Amino acid sequence: MYEPKHRATRVPTTRRRAATLGAAALGAVAVGATTLTGGPAQAAHIQAAHVEAAQVRAAHIQAAQVRGALAPASSPAAHAISLVDHATSVSVAAGTSRRSAAMPSATARRAVAAAASRRGSPYRYGGAGPRAFDCSGLAKWAFAQAGKSIPRTTTAQYRASHKLPRSAKRPGDLIFYYSGGIIYHVGVYAGHNKVWVARGTGTTVTLQTIYSPDYYVGRVA
Repeated sequence: MYEPKHRATRVPTTRRRAATLGAAALGAVAVGATTLTGGPAQAAHIQAAHVEAAQVRAAHIQAAQVRGALAPASSPAAHAISLVDHATSVSVAAGTSRRSAAMPSATARRAVAAAASRRGSPYRYGGAGPRAFDCSGLAKWAFAQAGKSIPRTTTAQYRASHKLPRSAKRPGDLIFYYSGGIIYHVGVYAGHNKVWVARGTGTTVTLQTIYSPDYYVGRVA
């Protein structure tokens, strides 16, 4: 069947310019950048993105060092570091404006790995490691292995921490469960809505899903 040729449609200059800018914006998005209008603002954002990328590379190098220092590749601690790596990558990929959720500190990462290394250790009231733990004892011991001293009891740890909204939690934060205004339990956040905890008599240190909506987030590193 014969199909007549379509006449070329002339695109006004302003529309061609808009199309060009749109293509450039899509190209920026494709490599993970966020395009801003305005020269100085765009330049500042691009510079921040480069800084962010450098921080991510440094964090992954630190993670590799922690792997070698704390855990064989198949151990719970290595798995914990993998969880932290994945949580960091997902947060960064979501956009550089979400820095608060993207970058756990080196101390926080080491604390998560230390807590994971005690998986299977028995619960004991008043236990502060290295063989048996209660909940706050595990948190204190884990951060001590990372070079950070925090208070011994759950209530004191809560008071010493920087409080954050739940949406801002990141690996290495402390999860404080409460009931009736009383803090009664704490765990070391591992990412993906899971915490390392020493739960109670007859249990062992384990990776547990956050089981209640009644919790606070505290950051100590």
